[in-house]
Amino acid sequence: MGRRIGGTWVTDMRHCLDASGAIPEGLPGPALNLAVFLGAIVAWVTSGWSADDPLTNVPCLQSPGRRRCPGEMVAWL
Repeated sequence: MGRRIGGTWVTDMRHCLDASGAIPEGLPGPALNLAVFLGAIVAWVTSGWSADDPLTNVPCLQSPGRRRCPGEMVAWL
């Protein structure tokens, strides 16, 4: 599967949502970016596409040496 670069996150998506289950309006930019990023991973995993392959279509957010990370995001339940 490749080399894992640190930064494993175990996240409760409910911390990023309001009472109706939506991303709340008025979130500061960094919080909104994180909520959208985590939401994309959750959407991929729960869509069923990840049943046989944990590789997602969500790009890595790391920027080692100010260069976009070429790594691939994997996720599973």
